[in-house]
Amino acid sequence: MVDSCRLASTIRFAKQPLVAPPSLLLLPLFLHWLSLAESSPGDLQQHSLAQAADRLAEQALESLVRPGALISADGSHGGPSLEDAQHSLEAGGRHGLLALLYLAGVPDVRGRLDFPWGFPRNISSGMEHLAKAVSGPRKRVGDGGGDPWAFSVLGLLLSLGWPGLEELRLEVMPGPEVRVVNPSALLSLAQSARQSSKGSSGQKPSRRTKAFDRAGAAYWEAAERKEPLGSIAFASLVRRGLTEVPMEWEWDASKDDREVELPVLARAPEVLVARGAALGSSSPERACRALGTMLGVATEASHNEQPLLDKAALTWKAWRHRQQRMPEDEEWELTKEHVEFVRHAADVVKEPEKMREMAAIHFTGHTEGKVEQNKEKAESYWAQAAKQGDVWSAWHAALSFISDGRHEAAEPFLDIVGNASAGPLTYMAVHFKHRIGIGVPKDPQLAGLFLKASADLGNSNAQLILAHSYMGYRHGNMAGVEPPGGDNKAAALVYYKAAAANGRLVPKLNVALLTAQGADPEVRDRGMQCVLAYRQHADVVHTAHPGAHLLFAHARRAYDLGDSEGSRLRFALLSDGGFLFAHLNAAWLWDQESASQHAYFYQRRAASSGHPLSMSDLSARLIRTATALSESDSSQISETRILQASAYRWSALAAEQGDARGIFDQAFMLQFGLGVAQNETLARELYGQLLGGGSGWPARVAALSWLGFSQARTYFLSLRDSSREVVEAATTAAAALADGARTFMAAVGASVGLIPQKKDASSSDAS
Repeated sequence: MVDSCRLASTIRFAKQPLVAPPSLLLLPLFLHWLSLAESSPGDLQQHSLAQAADRLAEQALESLVRPGALISADGSHGGPSLEDAQHSLEAGGRHGLLALLYLAGVPDVRGRLDFPWGFPRNISSGMEHLAKAVSGPRKRVGDGGGDPWAFSVLGLLLSLGWPGLEELRLEVMPGPEVRVVNPSALLSLAQSARQSSKGSSGQKPSRRTKAFDRAGAAYWEAAERKEPLGSIAFASLVRRGLTEVPMEWEWDASKDDREVELPVLARAPEVLVARGAALGSSSPERACRALGTMLGVATEASHNEQPLLDKAALTWKAWRHRQQRMPEDEEWELTKEHVEFVRHAADVVKEPEKMREMAAIHFTGHTEGKVEQNKEKAESYWAQAAKQGDVWSAWHAALSFISDGRHEAAEPFLDIVGNASAGPLTYMAVHFKHRIGIGVPKDPQLAGLFLKASADLGNSNAQLILAHSYMGYRHGNMAGVEPPGGDNKAAALVYYKAAAANGRLVPKLNVALLTAQGADPEVRDRGMQCVLAYRQHADVVHTAHPGAHLLFAHARRAYDLGDSEGSRLRFALLSDGGFLFAHLNAAWLWDQESASQHAYFYQRRAASSGHPLSMSDLSARLIRTATALSESDSSQISETRILQASAYRWSALAAEQGDARGIFDQAFMLQFGLGVAQNETLARELYGQLLGGGSGWPARVAALSWLGFSQARTYFLSLRDSSREVVEAATTAAAALADGARTFMAAVGASVGLIPQKKDASSSDAS
């Protein structure tokens, strides 16, 4: 069933992302104008071609993955083809995106990597375009036509240890600025790829002697150029301790206890627990360093609360997607069967709740159900359901009409909500009437009072608008509202936090900014301010950044059409950016290729991010490896013990997060001394946690099998003794109830002239 609260929050009114004076917000526009004013006519023409190419390519790529996209049997969809996009990108000089497209490929509707509706995979062409993209001095994205993908793609290949890039040299020039000294190395690789006719991202990571951290430097340069995905990746690598750039340009090989430098993929990240604090002492410092890089991309993502793609795209699981899903499944709403069920209930049975749900499907679009995004159809379903008394549908219709400025159309739906006992929605509806003057005179004070009442009852739209009003904003959706008590920065932070807790992106961004500025009285430590602010920024980016969203959707589409190689490469870039589901999908995809080393690296990234299930899975993988090693070579005792000790560490971390499987695995290893000194007492305590906790019967049964019947008997005896008094009290109450019932029936019988007959002992017992 569609979450109505979540849907309501997607119809936004307050789209103001930054807490900053208007003069600062206008500064980037002035600088952009100044940069264009200093450009030659030829530069301006090239910049215009580049922008047009960006738009055309984005349109062509989005047309393939937009929910419910209508694609014909030959792959055409009414929009520009990828062949059109290729010509436009060539003309606009967008060699970075061309490099990515040639390296990853894009399958057409039949799974073919070919023009016009697909994009061929050609490693040679990809390297040639990458050589062009990274040549020449720095140009920032948006300031004179900088390529938004150049160093991001280079950073990805270096992060993976792409074979053949050992001779590529990067140097730091005055500024500082990272330059590729010998782009010819990429051309040589292109020639090699042309001769072999095939490149691969699936070989073992190459190792180099300790040297310049080229991957970190490439991603740093991408961030300096304002490349979106490169900025996300660089900030994430810094936060997780995977690069020291720009503090140190060389990678310290001792971090991995190796004598050689490893590609980023093979480096061990710092372990982040669930609350975002790292186990390592450098975590706050790293969060502070990464924070500034994330600001721009987080701001861009905060505008994307109504994504063009599936809301579920960023939580997609490759290992579940081809399985048949049932109504009780968590992903049932993603299936076409779900859409057909809802459509029948809405169109035939005319159930108001299903009409509302069908409206939500049209509003967001649905990929498997082949339902295109269509706001007009959504409004039609809401209006029909509202006429049958569905308050939520009336509310959604009112929000949609108000967001488009159609105030007269919104009035009857506001009246339905305002006259209902709908809690925060009722107050919010009345606030709109007084703020805009719909059916009543405008009254900013009354609008502010009703807005606050709705916010205090949990409405996220009200919380966001009220927070902006307390910050002093009086434009846009804050026009016509006077917050109770006047401007108040402390009150603004309170309501920003409340709206952020309800999943809103703009308040998450503003909470991060205010926390980083030291405005939160509950967070005084500078390091913790950075940790919390970075976590909020990362949440916004990982939830809704449009570029990452599009890349994720194409990774999913490539997998669906049988192109696992293209899917893996896209997930690799997203994994560098810290996306949990990219770690998980990449690990699973590499496992399907029997590439256990790559799968291990990505699973370790997921576990290090604080994902308890991945911690337990990683522990099991290490135990399997240790067992196989000991069985194949009994002389490798020390290596086996190292693997077992690492497995115990991951199980213990999962147990600390409350994961039932982690608790069981830790107890098991303590009981038998695997990777840790044997400790049966502590093992019993951990098994006892499973027996007494709410972890579910499977975990309890598993715990019983190892706890032993003697310990289990003690447990159940204590359970019986503790419940004896309750059972006795219940028995006494039942007897009293039975006596009362007999007395009552006798009285009823006497009143109607019936004389109860005496029964012998046997009949009494039987009754």
